[in-house]
Amino acid sequence: PYSLETLYLGDGVKEISDSAFYHRENLKNVYIGNGTTKIGEEAFYSCYNLTTVVIGNGVTTIEPWAFADCYELTNLTIGNSVKSMGSYCFKACKKLTDIVIPESVKYIGIFAFCNTGLTSFNVPDTVETINGGAFVRCPNLTSLTIPDSVKIEGDVMLYDCTSLTEFVIPTGTTAIAEYAFGSCSNLKSITIPDTVTTIGP
Repeated sequence: PYSLETLYLGDGVKEISDSAFYHRENLKNVYIGNGTTKIGEEAFYSCYNLTTVVIGNGVTTIEPWAFADCYELTNLTIGNSVKSMGSYCFKACKKLTDIVIPESVKYIGIFAFCNTGLTSFNVPDTVETINGGAFVRCPNLTSLTIPDSVKIEGDVMLYDCTSLTEFVIPTGTTAIAEYAFGSCSNLKSITIPDTVTTIGP
């Protein structure tokens, strides 16, 4: 129902299918039980008024675009079993200023946090791979730390992170994209490791 405001999913729900709650404009609160293992692609895409999401400890996969364009999302709790965070999964969640990534996460996809309200972000050293464009267009991001143990997938891209003042590219990174730091108007310092062999196209 389109009038739905609060959703409680019991432990019997094993999977949330693709586009299951797509564009539910009245939906404000989502509580996902510990029995759910996967949140499907675009499952809560364009739920413009969604403010609170609690993801239970059974979820292992957040598919691409799952919570994209949830502009009012401010409160997010991610359970301790999530392993994969798909591309664009929290794209344009502009009021989301803080995300705590559990140590279970191994992969973060491209543009996962693009155009969010994040102010700082520390990638846990338990993450194995993160796409280099995961934080594009985060205008409030002042601090981003990626450990050397984390593999950068694709080229490094931090385009339009206008509040970022410094960035240390992790050792092991091999390529930096064209316009990687374009419009990063306050960026004063970049540390590039010896492993980088390509800058630009």
